[in-house]
Amino acid sequence: MTNHWVDIKNADLVLIMGGNAAEAHPCGFKWVIEAKHKNKAKLLVVDPRFTRSAAMSDYYAPIRAGSDIAFLGGVIHYLLSKDKIQHEYVKHYTNASFIVGEGYGFEDGIFSGYDEAKRRYDPSSWGYELDDKGFAKVDESMAHPRCVINVMKQHYARYTPEMVSKITGTPKDKFLKCCEMIAETAAPGKVMTIMYALGWTQHSQGSQMIRTGAIMQLLLGNIGLAGGGMNALRGHSNIQGLTDLGLLSTSLTGYMSLPRESEQDLESYYKPRATKPLRPNQMSFWQNYPKFFVSFQKAWWGKAATKENDWAFHYLPKWDKGYDVLQAFELMGQGKLNGYICQGFNPVGSFPNKKKIVAGLSKLKYLVVIDPLNTETAEFWKNYGEHNDVKSEEIQTTVFRFPSTCFAEEEGSLTNSGRWLQWHWKGAEPPGEAKGDPEIIAELFVRMKAAYAKEGGAFPDPILNLTWPYLQPTNPSPEELAKEYNGRALADVTDPKDASKVLAKAGELLPGFGMLRDDGSTACGCWIYCGAWTQAGNQMARRDNADPYGVGQTLNWAWAWPANRRVLYNAASCDPSGKPWNAKRRLLAWNGERWAGSDVPDIRPDANPNDPDPVHPFIMTGEGVARLFAPTGMAEGPLPEHYEPFESPLPGNPLHPKNPKARANPAARVFKGDMEAFGTPKDFPYVATSYRLTEHFHYWTKNVETSAIIQPQQFVEIGEELAREKGIANGGWVKVSSNRGFIKAVAVVTKRIPMLEVDGQKVHTVGLPNHWGFVGVAKPGYLVNTLTPFVGDANTQTPEFKSFTVNIEKA
Repeated sequence: MTNHWVDIKNADLVLIMGGNAAEAHPCGFKWVIEAKHKNKAKLLVVDPRFTRSAAMSDYYAPIRAGSDIAFLGGVIHYLLSKDKIQHEYVKHYTNASFIVGEGYGFEDGIFSGYDEAKRRYDPSSWGYELDDKGFAKVDESMAHPRCVINVMKQHYARYTPEMVSKITGTPKDKFLKCCEMIAETAAPGKVMTIMYALGWTQHSQGSQMIRTGAIMQLLLGNIGLAGGGMNALRGHSNIQGLTDLGLLSTSLTGYMSLPRESEQDLESYYKPRATKPLRPNQMSFWQNYPKFFVSFQKAWWGKAATKENDWAFHYLPKWDKGYDVLQAFELMGQGKLNGYICQGFNPVGSFPNKKKIVAGLSKLKYLVVIDPLNTETAEFWKNYGEHNDVKSEEIQTTVFRFPSTCFAEEEGSLTNSGRWLQWHWKGAEPPGEAKGDPEIIAELFVRMKAAYAKEGGAFPDPILNLTWPYLQPTNPSPEELAKEYNGRALADVTDPKDASKVLAKAGELLPGFGMLRDDGSTACGCWIYCGAWTQAGNQMARRDNADPYGVGQTLNWAWAWPANRRVLYNAASCDPSGKPWNAKRRLLAWNGERWAGSDVPDIRPDANPNDPDPVHPFIMTGEGVARLFAPTGMAEGPLPEHYEPFESPLPGNPLHPKNPKARANPAARVFKGDMEAFGTPKDFPYVATSYRLTEHFHYWTKNVETSAIIQPQQFVEIGEELAREKGIANGGWVKVSSNRGFIKAVAVVTKRIPMLEVDGQKVHTVGLPNHWGFVGVAKPGYLVNTLTPFVGDANTQTPEFKSFTVNIEKA
């Protein structure tokens, strides 16, 4: 989230798209209700189903699952062609005036730099035109044909209301009504927030869906403002924390990254990460990457990380490709992975193409499951009839089960969607032999280290030298871990401008990441968490909900990263002279000497906006402004483009009907054999999408009797017209099949799933709630991921759960 849950109450318009907050985030949805009642806000919902969020909305528009970029691209075209943008914001706070280099091109769905054999882009032709100092050239008048704003206008001119309706199935009049509501928030006194969740992330072009929403918000001037922003609704209490701490296979903590195979020395590693400013006087905050990185290495390897050995840089693995979950199971299937430690994760239930997942686990020598509850993954080898029809005697995998704790049986911090680190306390002791996850991992590590010490190995140094300073080596405490990710001074930290001034004494916990150094004098496990536990104590445990400005900014409740800042890019809430766009919802203002207000400034506090070359609000980019056009960072192009899901009811992409390369995401990774496992519209003509119900929490609550009672039986949802065509009665049994398998469930026939007219044909949607399985106290059911395709987003490899194709028939 750029903003936070409470801030949603400040919106004039709430767009829920790619999510269903009323059902999936009911506690957070109260802030939407508050915005409607106290702020007279309107709620706009765009979704394939008429959800409970839609039932609360002021306006609802249906959309075909997987076509969100076409819808949002159409909104962008509407805003640009009707001149409904926040001009001052776009001019001063985005790269609209930057000139794109001559090498950039886009033709029939493919950007310049594409390698068809590798399904990969070389982004070098997407860069800006540079001057002799290495700064990006700009044209303040925006008359240059290669200005970003003009490149965008040309790119999105194809996204007419007629084309949008043709691709998405959204009726043209409904689409235009949405455009009108959204465009009203281009006025400086109005603001819109976007609430999205897995309905945007779980697509083969999910990252670009989110980017399209962000581009729209930037054109409207809605990023950095109270009541604005891009707000990702996290489905679990600590998914944000997992991401912050480097969950992805090529990530380190705080959104740093592992070196690539080609980056064999520190200089080549720093070069693309410690980005220099692309315009004069900009902060380009990633310039500080060496400070974050060296402090991180000191936290992990302590005295073994020295200047002489490049701060133990060579201890880090150098990646040749991503080793995400899809890649791991591909390697299992090839017999190239012998063991798998599965912690707090149920891939048999949670990952696509169950048949492939089970086949991979069946080839392992051993599987370790760390979980408080029994899971389908722990029981993958057991025959459960049609629900899991395997030959147990042929599976030789040894399964070790380590019972762990549920959240209420442990102490520590959870990072919520709004980036707040909130400390919680243990409510109960765990049952039986259960141990906390840190204790289980520590027990494993201590034994592994002893084995390396005794037997050596190809390169034991990273294991033997890993810092392990805990009072109980086999049971690190949450307090110790929290202080470790906060960071401390290893030597006196002095003021760079006055060496006699000591800012932090050796051994002290650091107050913030501004103290981090690249000379080995500081250690910090996660730079964005620096400030969470300081010399003043545990900032995450604070519970003062005072809101002195009345805009939902409770700075003394818990602690938010970075630097306890609650709204990112908040200097953009002011005009170029430093006055708030909206004084009633003031976050910051320039008082003549410094930035001050209801939030921690996301800019250098003394950066005068009236300087000749002022510091701009988007301090993390080299440009100093936000990127409408992204010259780096995205796998499939600098501007979002609509591609069909890999399984679609359409034979081609209506935007590029003559180019099969541009049908689905051309940069998405597809393994050999998985492309062949995609279904065709002829055999599987219906769009399917999976989702969650309020009464259940993922696969956990089928272990809970009360949840099993209030939502007892697996069902699928279909519209009335499809039910009539197929002779399916409400409550009747149906079989839903894809090219990878089938499930059987009870049908719920409903008005809430509309039939859509898409590219001249009728398109029906099959809704698949995904909480059932073959383990637990609830009635057994089929895993919905029996049906889903084994392909992910080109940037994150998040699987395409939200749009694929099926057939349905009476069972």
